[in-house]
Amino acid sequence: MKQISLNIDGVSTKLDESINTCNGLKASLASLTKLMIEVLNIQKFATSTNVQQENRPVI
Repeated sequence: MKQISLNIDGVSTKLDESINTCNGLKASLASLTKLMIEVLNIQKFATSTNVQQENRPVI
């Protein structure tokens, strides 16, 4: 009986670790998405405010 309860505890610990990892990944993905949206907005703003867009130097 002791062996079974130890296994269950181990599985439950692994599940908790997996859930924590998953939540961490979700948070990272949300941050990345937010950053990408900001970058896109900056690009849109930069292209819309650049009057001489066709003469822009290529960086």
